[in-house]
Amino acid sequence: MSLAPNKAFAKASLSFRFLVSGSVILILAAVCLGVWVGRKIEAGVVQNYGAAAALYFESLVPQIPFLQSPFDTLPPDAKSELTRIFVEGILREKIVTYKVWSRDGTILASFDRTLEDQTFPVSDALTRAWDGEVTADYEFVELHAETDGASIALPLLGVYVPIRNLETGEVTSVFEIYQRAEELIDDISKARRQTWLVVFAVFLASGGLLFGIVHAGSRLIETQQLRLRRQLRENTELKDRVIEAARRSTAQTDRVMRRIGLDLH
Repeated sequence: MSLAPNKAFAKASLSFRFLVSGSVILILAAVCLGVWVGRKIEAGVVQNYGAAAALYFESLVPQIPFLQSPFDTLPPDAKSELTRIFVEGILREKIVTYKVWSRDGTILASFDRTLEDQTFPVSDALTRAWDGEVTADYEFVELHAETDGASIALPLLGVYVPIRNLETGEVTSVFEIYQRAEELIDDISKARRQTWLVVFAVFLASGGLLFGIVHAGSRLIETQQLRLRRQLRENTELKDRVIEAARRSTAQTDRVMRRIGLDLH
C-alpha cells in the first residue's frame, strides 16, 4: 500500500515533482537563512543600542573627575558621587542599575550595595570591555509586585562601557549599566518581521521563476514524448501495412505459380 503514492509521484509530471520537492527544499533553506540573518540583525540592533548608550554615558565622564585615573578601590565620597549621578541625577530616568568593575572581577561600586567588594569570575564581555570594546546584550527580568503577587517581565539592555582617560585613551574603569529596553524589543521585533518578509519574498520569487523554467521544460518534454508516441504508432501502422502487403504479394505469387504449373501440365 505504501508503494502506491511513490508510484503515483514517479508517474507525475516533471513540473509537479519539482513543485513538491523544490518547495520543501526552498522552505527549509528560507527558514535556515531567515534564522541566521535574523540573529545577525538582532545582534546588530542590540550593539547599536549599546553603542548609543555608551556614547551618552561617556559624554558625562568629564563631569566625574575621579574616573580619569585607574583605581582598585573607590572611596566613600566617590560612591556617593555615583549614587548622586545614577539615582538622583540626570541618569535616573535612563539607568535602572549599575556596577563598577575592576580587572579581577571585583565589583567596586553598585546600585545594590550588598554586591560591593564581591569578586566574580571574569566574563568574556568584561574582558572585552577592559580591552576597550563596548559590549551589549538584553535580558528579561521578572519583577514581582508586593501586594497581589503579580509579576511582569521587564526587558533590560545591559552594556559594558569602558571608561577612557581623555588624554591618554587608557581604559581606567568599566561600568556595567542596565537601562529599560522596550524600544529595543520593538525594533528587534520589527527587524525580525521585515527579515522574514524579505527572505520569503526572495525565495518565493526565486521558486516561482525556477518553477516557470522547469514547467516550460516539462511541457516541451511532454510535447516531444507525444510526438514520439505518434510517430511510433505511425511507424507501427506502416510496418503492419508493409507486412500485410508482403503477405498479399506472397499469396498472389503462389497463385500465379500454381496457375503456371497447371498450364504446363
